[in-house]
Amino acid sequence: MASTTSERFRVERKDAEGGVAVIGIGGKLAIADAAELRAAIRGSAKPAAGAYRLDLAGVEAIDAGTAAVLVDLQRELSTGGAKAEIAGVQGNVGALVGLFAGKEPKKDERSDDRRIGVLDQIGRATAEMGTTLRSVLAFVGDTVAELAGAWRAPRSLNWRDVAPIAERTGADALPIVGLILFLLGLILAFQAAVQLHQFGADIFVADAVAISVSRELGPLMVAIILAGRSGGAFAAELGTILAGTTEGRETPDLRDAAAALAEAGSPPR
Repeated sequence: MASTTSERFRVERKDAEGGVAVIGIGGKLAIADAAELRAAIRGSAKPAAGAYRLDLAGVEAIDAGTAAVLVDLQRELSTGGAKAEIAGVQGNVGALVGLFAGKEPKKDERSDDRRIGVLDQIGRATAEMGTTLRSVLAFVGDTVAELAGAWRAPRSLNWRDVAPIAERTGADALPIVGLILFLLGLILAFQAAVQLHQFGADIFVADAVAISVSRELGPLMVAIILAGRSGGAFAAELGTILAGTTEGRETPDLRDAAAALAEAGSPPR
């Protein structure tokens, strides 16, 4: 068993059954250490074996340059009739290596057999609920702070955009809201007519539908539809701005929108 240890990575060889040489690689792999990593793997590949397995189960982080180096080393070890493969990948490491290998490397099968216990699931669900609650409280706090700032300094708010935004979020949603409420009322009328007819109270169908839709279901359905339609539209718009400015696909319009949001103190992140 041969091993090489550096400040940021480690390489260790173990000879398995069937003449397979398992070269375990761990640590944080960066392109700055590519030459040293290549030399360590080549040294661990000696003496020659009939098959090699580059085990990346211990890799904590990897960049694109190092992923390309590992794929190149795999192909280099495959020469001369030997077989080499990359295995043991976890998380995003496999996806990044797969971009250069042309196919997804074998995943770490050792972690797939582990089952999560009931207490572990409850703990994770509780932690997720806490994270969601903190996010909701943070959103409410930011909204209250912005409203307080607009109340103290009314000129800081762009009142010219209030009417167009209200039209986009409210008035433009009236057709879909009206259609859904009409269909909902129609279904309620059919269901109520069947039940009330048994008691000879068909005359109360219209009153029951009108009161239930206008007082109870109407506001609830309007809130749900507006939240889904208008909230989804705002989220998609902010997502487009964020994706365009972070992935190098920005246009002048996206750049101006991102700059305006950052200037207003609300960067799209």
